[in-house]
Amino acid sequence: MKFHTLRGAILGLLMVACAFAQFTTASLSGSLLDPSGASLPDAQVTVRNVDTGFTLTIKSDSAGAFRFSRLPVGTYQMTVEKPGFTTYVPSGIQLSGNQNETLSVTMR
Repeated sequence: MKFHTLRGAILGLLMVACAFAQFTTASLSGSLLDPSGASLPDAQVTVRNVDTGFTLTIKSDSAGAFRFSRLPVGTYQMTVEKPGFTTYVPSGIQLSGNQNETLSVTMR
C-alpha cells in the first residue's frame, strides 16, 4: 500500500471516530418554581444514571435555573431538594446523544 493511500485511510478512520464521539453526551436543564410560580434559587439538584451509578449534584442559580451539560447518555433519576419543600424525584429521564432536554419543576 502506498503511503498516501495509507494516510488517507487513517484520516478517514479518525473522522469516523470523531463523528461517533460527538453523540455520546446530552444536556439536561430546567427551571425550579415554588407553588406561586416564583423562581426557586439554591435548590440542590442531583442526577444519577440508573445503569452506571454516575451521579452529579449542582445548585439552582438565583433565577431557579439549573443545567447539566455533557451528561453521558442513558436513563436518569433526578432529585430536587430544598428545605421547606417536598423532595421531587422524577425517574425514567431518557437522554440520548446530542439531546438537550428541558424540564420545568414546581416544588410543593
